[in-house]
Amino acid sequence: AASVATSASAASAAAAAASAAAVAGPGSRTDTPSAAVLSNGNALVPLSAIAHFSTSQTAISINHQGTFPAVTASFNLGPGASIGEATQQVDEAVAQLRMPASIVGSFAGTAQVFQQSVASEPILIVAAMLTVYIVLGMLYENLMHPLTILSTLPSAGVGALIALLVTNTQLS
Repeated sequence: AASVATSASAASAAAAAASAAAVAGPGSRTDTPSAAVLSNGNALVPLSAIAHFSTSQTAISINHQGTFPAVTASFNLGPGASIGEATQQVDEAVAQLRMPASIVGSFAGTAQVFQQSVASEPILIVAAMLTVYIVLGMLYENLMHPLTILSTLPSAGVGALIALLVTNTQLS
């Protein structure tokens, strides 16, 4: 007689079932599939107590992003639409779905690059203003004159935007 060691893996359980069925020999009941494995105390434990076999359809492969299973949903921009508007609409649609906390959505590709650039934009503006202040301070050899010049930037920016609106010109 053969003995089979107890294992939690499906492959070992399948081997145990085949071995136990072979040990059963002629005259055993074949109308109900049953098999047993030996426990530590040499008592037979039914295989159905530790494993369940069924056939079903499943995916051939599972896509991952990092270490997590992932599903990719792609979109194209419509005529006249911007990537900023599209990402905002996708975020609003995701918020309306009220998905569980275990489902996390993120952008990839061009949309991800756009979001990263928008996130770092305030830092770049502050760095540019600081650089201009330092250069003007060195040019005029004074700490106050650069502030005078930089204080005119907001009104100059508003004037430039009004000029673009009046002439119907895009900011490019």
